[in-house]
Amino acid sequence: FQPRKRLESQLNANRLPGGIIGVNPVWFKDKEKSRYLWSPPFMQDKDVVVTRKSDAFDYQHPNDLVGMRLALPRGLYFWGVTELVNANKIEVYETSSDVQDLQMVLLNRADATITSALTFQHFSRALFKANDFAVLATPHDKFERMILFPKQYETVYRTLAPIIQEAMSDPQWQVILQHYQSD
Repeated sequence: FQPRKRLESQLNANRLPGGIIGVNPVWFKDKEKSRYLWSPPFMQDKDVVVTRKSDAFDYQHPNDLVGMRLALPRGLYFWGVTELVNANKIEVYETSSDVQDLQMVLLNRADATITSALTFQHFSRALFKANDFAVLATPHDKFERMILFPKQYETVYRTLAPIIQEAMSDPQWQVILQHYQSD
């Protein structure tokens, strides 16, 4: 794990010592997949809105967050939400981690956070009581996770990409994915 700014700095300077696991081209302004080499997707994930169980509400669209206090990781973009933050319609507390975001929600220092479903599942099992939180029914976003390879790692990419593609039809990998993607 590295802060987003450090990743961006290393990518821009062609000094990233390897690939980045579990990311999406949109997050790196590479929707056309031309700046970097991208593995095939290896799992589906989604961003969810998380509140205290007692404060759950019906979330359908970022506009439903207007007037709220959100805890969000520093430097990340959330479609629709970032624009509302910039327009001063949502108050945001930037943190350095999803753990801090969940702590802020639990301590009522923020009304909600947005995090990936997989991240929430992990931390709610490892560090928190899952029943303290409510994961709102409508996801904020859905996306595929891939591996980003800087172009100087083309040889590694050419070796790993077919293996990752093949893994997607491997029954053992599907069992592992089901474990992580079950709610």
